[in-house]
Amino acid sequence: MIDEAFSKLDDENARFAMKLFEQLGLQLLVVTPMQQLHVIENYVKAYHFVVNNTEGSYSRLFNLTEGQYRQRKREFSLW
Repeated sequence: MIDEAFSKLDDENARFAMKLFEQLGLQLLVVTPMQQLHVIENYVKAYHFVVNNTEGSYSRLFNLTEGQYRQRKREFSLW
């Protein structure tokens, strides 16, 4: 599991790390803020989005395949 994935790395080094993990055959759970998704999305096969209301009293989980994410990408970038 990688939490706050690549928050301290530039995009080039983050992509290098993802390629390395792929070459090693690792299966990862990557927890990252929305603004970092562009770095990892070419390596991800399933997405699990947690969306909270502004008060923090309600959360919703979306489980998406790679294809579903690509179709709804713009929608999720607005949250």
